Amino acid sequence: MDYGDFFRFTKQERRGILAFLVITIGFLFLIDRLKPAPVAHEHDLSRFYLSGDTINGLSEKDQEFQGSDWELIKDEYTRKFRDEKKAIKNERFAFDPNSISSDSLMLLGFSAFGSKNLVNYISKGGRIYNSQKFKQIYGMDTTLINELEGLIRYPVKAEKSFVKTDSMSIVKKPEKVQQVVELNAADSLTLDALKGVGPYTVKKILRQREKLGGFLKKEQLLEFGLMPDSVYRTLETYLKADPALIQKIDINTADYKTFTRHPYFSPETVNAILRYRKQHGDFREPGHISRIISLKRETGEKILPYLKVEK
Repeated sequence: MDYGDFFRFTKQERRGILAFLVITIGFLFLIDRLKPAPVAHEHDLSRFYLSGDTINGLSEKDQEFQGSDWELIKDEYTRKFRDEKKAIKNERFAFDPNSISSDSLMLLGFSAFGSKNLVNYISKGGRIYNSQKFKQIYGMDTTLINELEGLIRYPVKAEKSFVKTDSMSIVKKPEKVQQVVELNAADSLTLDALKGVGPYTVKKILRQREKLGGFLKKEQLLEFGLMPDSVYRTLETYLKADPALIQKIDINTADYKTFTRHPYFSPETVNAILRYRKQHGDFREPGHISRIISLKRETGEKILPYLKVEK
């Protein structure tokens, strides 16, 4: 076998190979020419740096601004903040720092942080007998304490009495007797005398008592958030509520507005009562609300003590 035959091409084959090589080279050259040239981007990095001529982090231009317009802006902001603070009207009333609640302290203008610290200090057994001790409570505004000086009622520090014995002297401390308070008959002064209850809490209790017509049980103080749980637990044994003193609603004569003023009567409950009354006539007794099919049992049990039927 002659291997030279593999490398012999006819004239027509040689022309085809030559044409193929020319086309290939031309195609590669064309691709290289059409490829986009890389563009060099010059990024402006000056905005990420302070200018060369800076003093304390401010350029000369910023220093000039700070010395002119900046002072005007700062003065305007300070004046606006001061005017807004003056616009907040704080209440003024006499109080004992040893029995006032945190919400009442905030009504006077004290911060929530300082008010909480004072209440915690008193709850741990601390006592405030003078303004100097008052100002030592962390977070208290000493300027505000000076402004309220005439309204602050400090307790008289009881003198310790000593009983001599053969071996030692025994110190006797006077004990404060807390009276039992009936929530439906107590006035503002009686409620304010409760330890840990201040004027603000008294207002909330009286306002809710008026809406309800009276408290059915003392636990409603917690149900409506009228005082903190910690205060309620210390006073629980000194509180009571007499259901006989409740001002009840006449189910046969009350209108929609009268019903909905009461916290326990939702619009759906009132509409159900009024529809039933229109279809079936007056209720013979309050317990007949159980005949209203759409009225849930738990709702009926809650509103029933506040209903009556005039004979």
